[in-house]
Amino acid sequence: MSATRGVAMAHSERQTFQPNSESLEKDRRGATHLEELHAAAIEHLRSGQFLKAQSRVKEAFKVDGESAESLHLMAIIDAAAGRADRAIDWASRAIRKDPQPAYLATLGNALASAGRLDEALRVFDKAIQLKPSDAELWRQMGDALISARRNSEALLSFRRALELDPGHADAAYKLGHLLHEAGAHEEALANLDHSINLRPGYAQALHTRALILHGLGRIEEATADCRRAVQLDPKNADTLGNLGALLRAQGHLEEALSFFDRSLKIKPNSGKAIVGRASILADLGRVEEAMSAYKRSAAVLSEHARSVWNLALLQMLTGDFKRGLKGMQARWTVPGLPNGYPPLPGPKWLGAGEIAGKTILVCADEGLGDAIQVVRYIPLLAARGARVILVVQDALWPLLSKMEGLSECLPGSSGALLPPFDLHCPLSDLPFIFGTRLETIPAALSYLELWLILGDAA
Repeated sequence: MSATRGVAMAHSERQTFQPNSESLEKDRRGATHLEELHAAAIEHLRSGQFLKAQSRVKEAFKVDGESAESLHLMAIIDAAAGRADRAIDWASRAIRKDPQPAYLATLGNALASAGRLDEALRVFDKAIQLKPSDAELWRQMGDALISARRNSEALLSFRRALELDPGHADAAYKLGHLLHEAGAHEEALANLDHSINLRPGYAQALHTRALILHGLGRIEEATADCRRAVQLDPKNADTLGNLGALLRAQGHLEEALSFFDRSLKIKPNSGKAIVGRASILADLGRVEEAMSAYKRSAAVLSEHARSVWNLALLQMLTGDFKRGLKGMQARWTVPGLPNGYPPLPGPKWLGAGEIAGKTILVCADEGLGDAIQVVRYIPLLAARGARVILVVQDALWPLLSKMEGLSECLPGSSGALLPPFDLHCPLSDLPFIFGTRLETIPAALSYLELWLILGDAA
């Protein structure tokens, strides 16, 4: 090796491994510029200006094409824009450069948005292992657990987040929400109160607190919370609808109707709001509008049983027995609707087939007044050749036990002591079975003997 060449190599090595003050200053300027670009991108993200944020990060890549923070910011931008798959790719690249807990959290949220919940939970678990004292990581883990329908575990995550940071308003709200769903209303209220104290303008927390207060019968407090939530978030269709329901419960029908109308402008196919609006129209005597609303509800909710039932009641009220009696069959599937029909063995008879020579057990399934009205159909059953056994409420047994057409009448308390029978039938279904119309209602002058009504004095 010549001396000249050796000097040249040494000079080259010094240039490579011992940068002079000018190159150090250049590097410092580059790092500062990179930080400025990152800060600008974050500001644009906060204001929802995704394209501007993306432009700043692209400039940052020109300064350092392998910056983990630039990769991470691109993941956040794509996640915010709803591009979960691209966010997953960017975050994964950032983590390969530098597995920071914040980068893992971004990846976990992107995976959750893409429906890859098991993967998301594993990523959050890794992030928490790296930084177990980070309340926000526990909160985000809780969100992913809710999405995975693992509410009991989510509840524990939110509790841990609050232990680490008692000032975390979102964790307090979500803990309250889950406790409400679990039926722990008082503890739920305590956490929601805490959340609202931390963030007085937290519309979601106010709305959830209103729901709990309503369930506890504290209607006026619930209404005040719901009004405040609507002021803070006037475009939330669910809050508007729930305020309508609260106002209806207090008899403020016109104002309630206005809130249901506002709710439906935002969310036209909200079955709950359609039903609520229909109920108020019925309360106001606007029957045709109410019927139209119930029909819409039934269509939106695929023959929603309660809507069909409520529509049937209005159809009966207006004399449309053909549709009304058919629609009233929906009562058997309406959640929460009282049903006094006992579980019975054997086939249920709804009018099909011959009943001559058969024993049919007819059971009262609604109130005392309904039973008194509908027993007028018993002689029609007997006229078809059936042997009719009637089971009624104990209070009606003395009145109906000797009614025409009955082979036997039993009080409901007889329970398991029922005689053998071939078929059974709800008493309130008889008008439907006989195809009743307004002009064909059985109208004998007295289908209950006068002496039964007046007693022995008659």
